[in-house]
Amino acid sequence: MPERLQKIIEERKKKPGTFAYKNSKYTYLVVCYGEKSYSGYSVRVEQCWKDKEQLYLETQLIGPAAGEEVVETLTYPFLVVRCGRTELLCRIES
Repeated sequence: MPERLQKIIEERKKKPGTFAYKNSKYTYLVVCYGEKSYSGYSVRVEQCWKDKEQLYLETQLIGPAAGEEVVETLTYPFLVVRCGRTELLCRIES
């Protein structure tokens, strides 16, 4: 991940949100799920596809499994998907 993108994620990870970041080679689709008060979360890609006009990404936040040991600590689940550079509109649903 480019250093600039890492800084943007660090600034935005505490609040839920989505955004696309582009550089000369790649398009990055980013989903931040905000601050959570314990560990054990993961993010799953449900679908990722494109048509003639848009690039789509659908994700889902997965909480800790029943009975899974969790740690009470602040976490910030997020996902970054890297694609080849595109000028298509990016639609991200979480």
